[in-house]
Amino acid sequence: MSAMTREKVDLIVCKYTVQHTTGLLKCENKEKSAPSIEAGVYGRVSALQALTDGMINVSVWNKLYRRDLWKNIRFPEGHVYEDLDTMFKIFDICGEICVINHALYFHRKRPESITDTISMENINDRILACIHFETFVKEHIPEIFTSYHLNKRYRSRLIGMITTYIHYSNKTENENDFFREELRKQTIIIGKEIGIDMLGFRAKTAYYMLRLCPRLLNKIYPIYHFVRLFIWKNLGL
Repeated sequence: MSAMTREKVDLIVCKYTVQHTTGLLKCENKEKSAPSIEAGVYGRVSALQALTDGMINVSVWNKLYRRDLWKNIRFPEGHVYEDLDTMFKIFDICGEICVINHALYFHRKRPESITDTISMENINDRILACIHFETFVKEHIPEIFTSYHLNKRYRSRLIGMITTYIHYSNKTENENDFFREELRKQTIIIGKEIGIDMLGFRAKTAYYMLRLCPRLLNKIYPIYHFVRLFIWKNLGL
């Protein structure tokens, strides 16, 4: 509130930490905070670019808004991933935003949360939200965005599909082979449609494994995830 009053901006973004716990939320000053953007005041164009390329997260929960931003904007009813489908519309009507360098939000990751519940309905909602965001970016090239920003949105959609497939495949209670194969097919189709050149090495490797040898991917990923989580929790990297 102090920052909003001082800077006279429409929206404030604070930092957050991810909490992998079902117990007490706490800050030990070794957690990695996000988003990665530096603190400061940003105009509409810079803020939209940062949101689009992932420097600012699309989540609603680590932000403070002036009430009138929501006068004509509502979340899509009956859909998950509503943040992804809405936040770019809010940023589009902001004059300026301010990012503060304080982790004021603890984001608890729960396996039973709505967005972590994998179903074809949820997957379709995410794809639809991604397409709406991508369409917005396309419609504002070149006055706001470039092909780089559009590729970042394509990359986000494809990585989301790869991650969803991996997480579903590694849940021991899931025995729906038909659903798993449909999820795999959709991920491959999206990869062919938008291309994989913009992916990093890890994501590109995962995509090829998913396409050519999914069983090997399912065996390797749990080991990789364990090591990565250990490093994150103990070293903050």
